[in-house]
Amino acid sequence: GRFRFEVEPDDAAVYLDDRYVGTAEELAGLSRGLRVAPGRHTVTVVRPGYGTKTVEVEAKPGAGIDVVIELER
Repeated sequence: GRFRFEVEPDDAAVYLDDRYVGTAEELAGLSRGLRVAPGRHTVTVVRPGYGTKTVEVEAKPGAGIDVVIELER
């Protein structure tokens, strides 16, 4: 599967299953999204000055999933 990220703010750090995968801006620039193994994944977004947000996302083989996260101050 593939995750397409839409995260605010742009400079937030994005972690997939506790591994850093890039900033929100970098991931948004991946037109085809980030390739992930099928199954359940944990996405965590952090940025100093904002609350951390963690979501569970289910990846399906061959499917693109939009992951939309907006951090709150």
